[in-house]
Amino acid sequence: MKKVSFILLVIFALFSCKSNNPTLGIENGNGVTNPKKLNLSEKDKKILTYNNAFSLNLYRGMCKSNDNSNIVCSPFSASALLGMIMNGAEGETFNQIRNSLGFEEFDRDGINSYYEKLFEALPALDKTNIFRIANSAWIGENTLVEETFISDCSHFFNATIENVDFRKEETSIDIINKWAKTNTGNNIKSVVDHSMINADTEMVLVNALFFSGKWASVFDKKNTSKNVFNSVVGKQTVDMMEQAGDFKYYGDENLQILEMDYKENKYCMDIILPDEKSSLEIVTEYISKQENWNTLLQQMETLPVTVTMPKFDLQYSVELSAMLKRIGIEDVFNKSANLSKISKENLLVNGIGQTSRIIVNETGTEASSATSGTVDSELQSFAKYIFTADHPFMIIIREKEYGVILFMAQINQI
Repeated sequence: MKKVSFILLVIFALFSCKSNNPTLGIENGNGVTNPKKLNLSEKDKKILTYNNAFSLNLYRGMCKSNDNSNIVCSPFSASALLGMIMNGAEGETFNQIRNSLGFEEFDRDGINSYYEKLFEALPALDKTNIFRIANSAWIGENTLVEETFISDCSHFFNATIENVDFRKEETSIDIINKWAKTNTGNNIKSVVDHSMINADTEMVLVNALFFSGKWASVFDKKNTSKNVFNSVVGKQTVDMMEQAGDFKYYGDENLQILEMDYKENKYCMDIILPDEKSSLEIVTEYISKQENWNTLLQQMETLPVTVTMPKFDLQYSVELSAMLKRIGIEDVFNKSANLSKISKENLLVNGIGQTSRIIVNETGTEASSATSGTVDSELQSFAKYIFTADHPFMIIIREKEYGVILFMAQINQI
C-alpha cells in the first residue's frame, strides 16, 4: 500500500515583552486590526468538552511513555490533523478516529464547522499575541486525490494544497522544510527527511502552530538570578525569574496552580506545581480527568502571589502513532485503512510526528541582570502566597473564554 505521512509542528515563544529574536516580530504586534470573537454554539461547546478530554488523555499517554525527559506538545494540533485525516476516511477507519476524539455523536459537517470556527478566530482574538495556524497538503504529482477532500482541507482547515514530485526526494524535502521554517517563525528548520519521504510517498499533511505571547504582568530582569532547580537528573543552576502581583491561584496538600495571563487576556498559561509530598506523575494522573481539571480552574481566586520560575528553551519530538493506537486509532496505520475519500488508491498512514518548541523568558526589559540568589525583600513582603517552581512542573496554555487547551508541557529538567 502507498504511504501518507502526517507532521505536526508546534512553537510556543512566550515572551514578556520585546524580543531579541527578529523572527518573532511581536514587538510590532500581530497585524490584527479588528480582533475577532470566538463564538461557539451549544453543540460546539459540547464538541470542545470532548476535544479537551482528548487533549488531557493524549498528554497523559505521552507522560506514561516518557523517560523523565521534558515533554512539549499541542494536543490541539494533533486533534486538528486527525480532523483532516477523518475527512478522508470512511467506514471503521472513520469511526475509530471520530470516537477516539470523543466526537461519536456528531457528524462530519458539525465537526468540520467546529474546527473552521477555531481556525478562523484563534489567530485574531487580539492585537498583541501572535498565534498562527498553518495547514498544508503536499500531494504527489501522479496521485489522484478526491476533489472533495482537497476542498474540505482548504475550506474548513484553511490548508495550502501543493503538488510535489516525491520521486525527487531531495527537492521535495527541501520544499516542505522551507514551508515549515516559514510557518514556525524560522524556529523549526527541518521536519521531513529521507526516512519519511521516498518514491512510495503519496501525500504529506503538515499542521504548524506558532504562538508568541507577551505577559500581561512582565518579569523585571533585575529580579532574575541564578538559583537551583531540583530536576529529575539532580540539582541544576538556572536563571530564575521573579515577580510579585495579583494572580489567580489555588493550593492544597497535593499541588499549586497559578494562572498567568497574556496581554489582552485572551490567552493564559496555567502552571501546575506538585507539592513536595506529591509528584508530577500523581498530579498528571489527577488532571487527566477533565472534571478534576475543571474543578481546579473553578477553585482559583485572585490573590497576592510571589512567583519564581525558570527561564527555558526546550524542543521535543515524538512519534504519536503508538499512543494513538492505544486510544483506539488503529486501522489507519495498517492494511485495513479506508482512506477512500482521500484517494481511490490503497493508502495507509506511515506515521504522525510532532515537533514542538517552547521558549519562556523575560527578554527585553531594560534593567540590568542581578546575580544575587535571594528574593528581593519588596517581593517577599508583598505577597502572602509563594509560588516557587524550583522542581518539575507542568504547564497548560489555553484560550480563556471557552477554555480551549492549545499547548501542554512537562518540565523535568532545564
